[in-house]
Amino acid sequence: MQTRTSNIAVINPRTGAVDAHIRPQTEDIPKICTQLKEAQTSWAARPLDARIDILNAFVAAIDANRQEMIEALSTDTGRYGLSVMETGGVGASVKRWTQIALDAQTPIVGR
Repeated sequence: MQTRTSNIAVINPRTGAVDAHIRPQTEDIPKICTQLKEAQTSWAARPLDARIDILNAFVAAIDANRQEMIEALSTDTGRYGLSVMETGGVGASVKRWTQIALDAQTPIVGR
């Protein structure tokens, strides 16, 4: 069953101007949830090194487009400094969590 929903205005918090309109996708949520659950099974079946490679490629893509992302985020939120931190923190977070995953694979000596 499809319901008709109006577009949502994206309002710039600094200027009050409408920057864009987006169309809600509520009709697709159950389908998307099913697809995500199926993708998680496939993701979990990959070797850890392969998942780390994919995450590192994700970080590289963010780094390659970081300035554009900062501009878009700061335009949307009015928070330049936070936009810089958010985009810069992705790589550090991925590095930390992938190291934790690798360390968890190493047997603990003496146990």
